[in-house]
Amino acid sequence: RTKKRRQGLTLRRAHRRKKPFKSCPEGGADERDLTLLKAYVGENGTLVPGRIAGTASRHQRLLSAAVKRARFLALLPYTDKHF
Repeated sequence: RTKKRRQGLTLRRAHRRKKPFKSCPEGGADERDLTLLKAYVGENGTLVPGRIAGTASRHQRLLSAAVKRARFLALLPYTDKHF
């Protein structure tokens, strides 16, 4: 790294595009709002990380709790495969 800087070459960082912030409705995410929850659950049943989904950490925690409640109530599947 230092050799490249001495030679006059600068290292560039990859530019990360800002993701649009999708906020939760007032009062947090509801476990019965399946259209909202399905947007944050991946195709194999896992939660989409907040850095990819563009949610703040507080909203991500509210979403994860709502998804867990919806799974417990059998509104959302735990996995994509059912045997």
